[in-house]
Amino acid sequence: MRLQPEAALADDRYVFVQDFLKRRPAPAEGGGVFDLGAGEVSVMRADVESAGYTWRGFDLVPSSADVSQWNIDTPFTGSERADVVLLMDVIEHTFNPGFAIRNIADALKPGGRLVMTTPNPRWSRARTLHLFSGFPACFTQHDLDVNHHVFPLWPHVMEQLVAEAGLEVERYVVLDRDEIKPKPLSAASPGLWVEGLMRKAIEARDLSSRGMSYAVVARRAGAAA
Repeated sequence: MRLQPEAALADDRYVFVQDFLKRRPAPAEGGGVFDLGAGEVSVMRADVESAGYTWRGFDLVPSSADVSQWNIDTPFTGSERADVVLLMDVIEHTFNPGFAIRNIADALKPGGRLVMTTPNPRWSRARTLHLFSGFPACFTQHDLDVNHHVFPLWPHVMEQLVAEAGLEVERYVVLDRDEIKPKPLSAASPGLWVEGLMRKAIEARDLSSRGMSYAVVARRAGAAA
């Protein structure tokens, strides 16, 4: 894999996006943010608007009058283009992630940014779980049935899909870093100790394994409007 994370952060996706907006406030003439998968009440709207952007929420099945319908597997039909698109733990729910990323790229202004987060299939616990169960963490049968996680976006696949959509990765970081702590004594303790040692060994040699999620900021080619 050519792309390597620049850091492993304890931050979750909300803190990461809040930090992005603080670092990149809207230009003086204003700008727009598309919040995809906004749900009934977006937890990011206040942060978007406090950074000077206009917020627009989208969801596959809107449950609020403030949120518009958009299936990102299909092209965006509106005339507006976004300065920033937030895609926070959404891409793993899509059946056609390549089409989705391309459609999102087309909805960005030249120089606009896609900020995307997703579960990390390279997480050390995902690897140890896969060894014993055959499935990485966040992509088990339970995750399919309850969370509708259908597509694990491996970082090297993400890099390829983003590039094919005409975007360039500016930042790649691992999120939700967890500390490997001793567990209370139980019948499962020997197995948990072995797993903990395996995870520590994996994380010692691979920064990309040190968090449950990862985040990417990708820029569309061209000068910002």
